Amino acid sequence: SILHRTNWLPLQYVEDVAAAMVLDEQGVARFIKGAPLSTDDHNLMAIHSPKFIDHRDLSLEADKQLVWRHNDIFLQNDRLVQIGSDPRWSHAHLLWKIKMYHGESRHSAVIAALPKPDAAFVKGFDAIFNSDMKTASAEFNNVFREQPDNQEASLYAAYALMLQIPSLRDRTNLFTDISEGENLSPAETKFRALVAKLRDEDRYILEAFHLSTRNAWDRFRKLDPQLETAINIRHGPLFAHLGMLRITAWIGESTGAWPQDQRIAGGRKALKVVEEMLSTGLYNNELLEYRAIAAAIAGNEAKFADSIWLFYRTAESEDTARSAEYQAKRDKKVRHLLRTCVPPRKTRWSPTIRNLFDSLQSAGLLTP
Repeated sequence: SILHRTNWLPLQYVEDVAAAMVLDEQGVARFIKGAPLSTDDHNLMAIHSPKFIDHRDLSLEADKQLVWRHNDIFLQNDRLVQIGSDPRWSHAHLLWKIKMYHGESRHSAVIAALPKPDAAFVKGFDAIFNSDMKTASAEFNNVFREQPDNQEASLYAAYALMLQIPSLRDRTNLFTDISEGENLSPAETKFRALVAKLRDEDRYILEAFHLSTRNAWDRFRKLDPQLETAINIRHGPLFAHLGMLRITAWIGESTGAWPQDQRIAGGRKALKVVEEMLSTGLYNNELLEYRAIAAAIAGNEAKFADSIWLFYRTAESEDTARSAEYQAKRDKKVRHLLRTCVPPRKTRWSPTIRNLFDSLQSAGLLTP
């Protein structure tokens, strides 16, 4: 439905709107100069718009890096470079979305205008997103030089440090048993000092990551109600990583021996997590695949069919889909999902599943 599709527009916070705002009135006038006129009797927007109002069926030919680098219209008088240090903004979230939408040129320009501790925080945040934990730790140390009690930086610094200390994985009560402070290495001592600064909700996030490294999924699932309110898209890479772990906790291998009713409940929980992630703009084929699997386990045929079709269409719209090799991999994945999630006999298919197969056959993916 149209309501379902608009729910996936990635505009949930003020930073999302700000990052999407590019041109002022004068900039728009320069940008459209010489463009053909769209009128009621010749509506170019209706003729040339993508099928859906969101980005899922849209494949842009232009390289966003080149667009921003070679069109100074986008970088002149950029209002975002004037935001300065404002506690109402999450600079990390804003800059992350700018990089997603517009690439490095605008991203670098806005960072250069930030106060030093804010710029260091964003760089540390980016380093975590790129899995460069040493650089992240160095940037958060730069933050602490001017803002020693910055709790947000403490969370990310603790996360980056935790991934650099293999010995922490073996500590079973790392977040509850203070007595484990004995015989700690300097790095472990620093980690405990960072954790001590954190709010409860931030500790839940770190504890969940720690439990996942030990495959302690029963304890992880007990923590899930706290995680629902503790983390959101403003946590950037932590939100994405933890979301995938929550999906694994509810429909992964550790749930294989569950009774049917428990499996269905787990599928519903995983489906909820997937759709939360999709609604923030973290839209990719992997999440659509998990949405299909979770929907199948939960018994939600409508969302299963929607996920399979969107997986096929989204992959089809990507630039790499032009290669025969890519198309073959995509088609193989769709067939695998159908084999593992759909009853084999047509007599057991509902109208929803029949319609899905008919659509895929019409698209040439399946033979009748």
